[in-house]
Amino acid sequence: MPATTLVESTTTVAPGTTTPSTTEPAPTTTELVYVDEPAEGVLQFGDKGPRSQQLQADLITLGYLPAGADDGLFGPGTAGGVRRFQEVSELVIDGVAGPVTLAAVASAIEALSADA
Repeated sequence: MPATTLVESTTTVAPGTTTPSTTEPAPTTTELVYVDEPAEGVLQFGDKGPRSQQLQADLITLGYLPAGADDGLFGPGTAGGVRRFQEVSELVIDGVAGPVTLAAVASAIEALSADA
């Protein structure tokens, strides 16, 4: 857990006079909240579930993610892997696994399996 920074706020009581009123923690980071992915369609940053995990496994197989990165959480690493795949595949580079990207990943996996 990151360290919390305390910020002291003050309240003016009379002209030129202040007194401490509260001590509140200042935000230090923003945590990514993952949501359940849709059953079909687009996978994107912040999604979590089995389809995200399969996409990660496919990107690992294709060399766009490191081994062990298949945790089912579509975070910055997965988005980066998707962007690298999109760039090499000459697709729109947005880090989102939409129908075109998902079809291209499936096709690349099929081609890899056919070569084996």
